Amino acid sequence: MEEHVWLVFSFGAIAAWGLWSFLPKLALAKASPQAVFVFEAAGAVAMGAVILPFADRDFHPVGALCAFGAGIFGYLGVLTFLRLAEKTCIGPAAAATALYPVVTVVLGAIFLGERPGIRQAIGIALALGSVYLINLPAKRAAGAETGGADCPDAGNGAKS
Repeated sequence: MEEHVWLVFSFGAIAAWGLWSFLPKLALAKASPQAVFVFEAAGAVAMGAVILPFADRDFHPVGALCAFGAGIFGYLGVLTFLRLAEKTCIGPAAAATALYPVVTVVLGAIFLGERPGIRQAIGIALALGSVYLINLPAKRAAGAETGGADCPDAGNGAKS
């Protein structure tokens, strides 16, 4: 089990992030991106309060600064994702924004000397290709194109 613990955590993250990228589409039907952002941030604060009693109190200033920056960039990503989710289909939007690990791999190579192997490079290429395929317009029975950014519910953030 110990050698496969990464798999458990991976599936946990996939499930949590899958819900994270889906629930805002529901919220945007009733609230503005800014309001959804505020309540999402409140949820993060609530999770922080749950984790805090178990957190290691040994902070290093550089580590704290990097974590603070990660929070800023993470929530900048959330805000831009919310605007995207408001304007288009959630599936292709989530797939396209899920390419952020490519940025992480590049930054890791530049700043940490982490060199991706051939399998990782192929994986990155396949991920890029999958987003391309997900966003290709599909043919309707009547011959009109749909899918990708042409999603029928795009912009359905109408508040009721």
